Amino acid sequence: MKNVKELDLVKFIQDVYAMSAPRGLGFLHFQPGDLSVRTAEEFVELRADDERIVLSLDYIQGRACKMTVWRGAGGTYDLPDSWYDHTDAQYTELLRQHNITQ
Repeated sequence: MKNVKELDLVKFIQDVYAMSAPRGLGFLHFQPGDLSVRTAEEFVELRADDERIVLSLDYIQGRACKMTVWRGAGGTYDLPDSWYDHTDAQYTELLRQHNITQ
């Protein structure tokens, strides 16, 4: 797990979405373009009452996003060590975009 102190969850979701591609039958629901701020905010709101899981992303508009973020101690966030269905280079780039060191 990677523990981070600050994370803009809406921007993080948008970047996860942008770096994800349709998988399997996801191409049936694929929508080109960026994810709106409002749609990203809805994913944060869905988990607002969850004590441990902050984000749980599976398929979003056909894209296999496959990302989970947990609530860490003292208001921090815990990220996984790897990104399912994505390359190590993609995960490194996602972390770099959010100033998260490995």
